[in-house]
Amino acid sequence: MTQVKTKSSIAAQRPVVARKIAELTKNFSAKQKSNVMRAAKVLTQLSPSQKSELFALLQKRKNNGGIDYNWLTSLFTVLKKLKADET
Repeated sequence: MTQVKTKSSIAAQRPVVARKIAELTKNFSAKQKSNVMRAAKVLTQLSPSQKSELFALLQKRKNNGGIDYNWLTSLFTVLKKLKADET
């Protein structure tokens, strides 16, 4: 049985996503952080397992050389397009 996402369940995920993204972008400028946070809203549409895999990928990237602004925003743009195509 699949779980139906309601507005309240999506809103409940936002602080968790925001905290993790803030941790990954602590060296970004305020404007870059703001742009990333807007783009990261797509993460609330992912299933818990997809989010877990994505954050594992982001952590691995951070540990292996860092996460830069262009790479991260491009990733979220691709995710947004994929989610749009999925629906």
